[in-house]
Formats: sequence, structure tokens, C-alpha cells
Amino acid sequence: MIFSNNYKLRPRKVISLALLQLPLYTLNEPPFGIACLKSYLSKFSISAKCFDLNMMLMSKKILSREYWFPPLNQCWWHKEKFESLKPFIEPYIDNFLKEKIIGKFNLVGLGVSSFASYNMAMFIANMIK
Repeated sequence: MIFSNNYKLRPRKVISLALLQLPLYTLNEPPFGIACLKSYLSKFSISAKCFDLNMMLMSKKILSREYWFPPLNQCWWHKEKFESLKPFIEPYIDNFLKEKIIGKFNLVGLGVSSFASYNMAMFIANMIK
């Protein structure tokens, strides 16, 4: 059997990836998962940048510190309670996505640490769409 190389090589599309660590994640350590993924992808010439939304929301004092600890941290994973957070976080998240993400990256990866991040992941995914 004879194989032919009659195909044209296409230029490789440059991939730029934003990796977002979502709340609710510990405040005591950096988001290790997205950092490891960024390091691994760099071996394949995939450009990635990490953003810790958990720490950004905390440091901007959009929500008080109590929202990261029991019992108020339950608002992240209960859909009805999460809806009550949206008016506080939506303007900041919208601004962040427009300034830092949309139009600057071809792909966005969402780092979730537990079920507590599910509502936030769905919220951000719908905003990016």
C-alpha cells in the first residue's frame, strides 16, 4: 500500500485560553488546579492566563468576608440564595468579562472546586455566550 502526502498544511490556529477560578474556593491558597493546567498547556504552545475570581470578589469587598464561610457561604450552592447575590456580583463580573476576557481569548475554562461553584459557573457561562 502506498501513502501519499498530497494534502496542504494548514496554519495552526493560535489558542489563547482564560482560566477562571470561581467562588467558592478557599482563600488560604492559590487556585492550584488552573495553575497546573496552565503549566501543562504551555508545553503545547497554548497560551493561558489564570484569573482568581474568588479572590477578586473578596478583595473588591463586593460581598463581606462572611459569604466565604459558614453559614452564609451556603448562598453559593442554593439556587434561590444565589439569585439574591446576583445584583451585587453581576455588575462586577460583567465589567470583568468585558475588560479582561471577551475578545481577548478564544477559549474560557471555568475552574470549579465543588458543587458550590455550579451556580456561578452557569451564571458566567451564560454571560459569556
